[in-house]
Amino acid sequence: MKLVQINNSREKESVLQMLRDNNLPADDLGENTLLFGFMDNESLMGTAGLEIFDSCALVRSVSMQKSLQGQGLGKNLYL
Repeated sequence: MKLVQINNSREKESVLQMLRDNNLPADDLGENTLLFGFMDNESLMGTAGLEIFDSCALVRSVSMQKSLQGQGLGKNLYL
């Protein structure tokens, strides 16, 4: 599995759907939010986001597929 920056609209929609599936906010992600996906081949396994503010950033909604939760994999998204 690898962490990649989400750059296209198809991948972004997959990230937004995973956030919704995990009851996390998705509608307020703006242009200043960088999205990342935890990918296994072409499958999205988890998400993370950074909302950029001048010289700092806010970590946004780290999430994993429900079937993978509780295994410690989400740590890879923010370490």
